Amino acid sequence: MLTKNRHALAAVSILFITIVSCKSPSSKKNEKVRTLKLDFSRFEQALFKGDQMNGAFITSLRKKQGSFTDLMLKQVIGFKGENDSVLALEVGPYIGDKYIKEVFRDVDSLFKDTRDIQKGMEEGFSRYQELFPGKLIPAVKTFIAPFNYNTVASDSVLGIGLDMYLGADYRYYPSAGFPLFKIRKLRKEYIVSDAMAAWLQSDYPLDDNFNDLLNNIVQEGKILYAVDQLLPDVEDTIKYGYSKSQLQWCEDNEANIWKFFIAQKLLYNKNTGEFIKFINDGASTTGFPKEAPARLGTFIGLKIVTAYMKKNSNVSLKQLMEIKDGGKILIESGYKPEK
Repeated sequence: MLTKNRHALAAVSILFITIVSCKSPSSKKNEKVRTLKLDFSRFEQALFKGDQMNGAFITSLRKKQGSFTDLMLKQVIGFKGENDSVLALEVGPYIGDKYIKEVFRDVDSLFKDTRDIQKGMEEGFSRYQELFPGKLIPAVKTFIAPFNYNTVASDSVLGIGLDMYLGADYRYYPSAGFPLFKIRKLRKEYIVSDAMAAWLQSDYPLDDNFNDLLNNIVQEGKILYAVDQLLPDVEDTIKYGYSKSQLQWCEDNEANIWKFFIAQKLLYNKNTGEFIKFINDGASTTGFPKEAPARLGTFIGLKIVTAYMKKNSNVSLKQLMEIKDGGKILIESGYKPEK
């Protein structure tokens, strides 16, 4: 995911909820919310279906698509043109490339109709607007940049890379170097939850002053908890990125995972190289049985945050996301999984 950092953009990995603060998370299940109307558009269609590629076209594209034009062309794809005429000279061969055109046609065919995606995003952001009063609701734009980003975010736009959701059997994913555990999730069912998580990550980044394992897993737990509340009707396996058997393994072994973190004195470890394996996606987790999935730290983080919110029903989702110190959340959660 390419995400915002207030005034700067930086590359980060993609991770893998609306309630009145006194309600429990489950109280939102199937609850109707007033759906807002998002500014939703197809950037890739505007770019690839242009009649003539020249400086005037780039200027016109920018007027219609706003700052997302330069975000995509210059920061995501990497063109260097200092003016629109030079930029057009770079864009022309790119959109005319046989391989790029083929990916575009595949995207255009599978996503001929994106109303289901727009509806899902509108429902999620309707709850977001309710739970995060005063926060900006972004424009949502689809794009392709084979095969670089699932999502990108600027201060006002959330982009969705449709070429990253062409299905687990898409012919080019293996040759693009994607491992099987990632390919499994490159399906359109993941679009809405991935995009909502990306926006939350960009709105509430981890504070660099709290960069140990505990704060990292609580941060990811907050994101997952929030996605749960924003998208209550989406399956947990989609939101968490686990298969049913993987999720069940985590539930069955929660106490053992926690005991491992404590015994190995990992919670306050600031060495990213030593704890990143408990956060990053993968086929499994080193040091655990082969059936143990990746991201065990993220799973525990979600459990800690859930326990905290159950004990602190007066805390709103917005207030939860604004807490920077994961240690405070752990202490006040009383988290202690049963053996």
